[in-house]
Amino acid sequence: MSTNNNITYKLNDTIIIKLPYQTFSDFVSDHFRKATNSFIQKNLNKVIILDFENVSTVLSSGIVEIIIFWNKCTSRGIKLIVCNIDEATLSVIKSKSLDSLIEVTETFREAIGKADLYTQKLNANLNN
Repeated sequence: MSTNNNITYKLNDTIIIKLPYQTFSDFVSDHFRKATNSFIQKNLNKVIILDFENVSTVLSSGIVEIIIFWNKCTSRGIKLIVCNIDEATLSVIKSKSLDSLIEVTETFREAIGKADLYTQKLNANLNN
């Protein structure tokens, strides 16, 4: 499925949002918010992966958007995993200790693994 130029699809119990922007900044934030708000409101899944594979630059306003999105997800019981983020942005996230809040993985494969583990734990808790 494709929504608002974000390439989105479902894999197992996880929604994947592959960002199409080369630069993630306040310029695209309105578009990003509209696209992602629909997933948060409709999402029956408990995990969303935000894939930055196509993004070469994340400006400080883009980091703010990630935090806002993480907060919206968390308030609705949705786990957010961010993957394929560039080294400079990852350094900023780590220097501000945001990686203790936001789950960040280097690769998409690692993100899928963490999403599957999280879903398995949730399902195990529901069955107990």
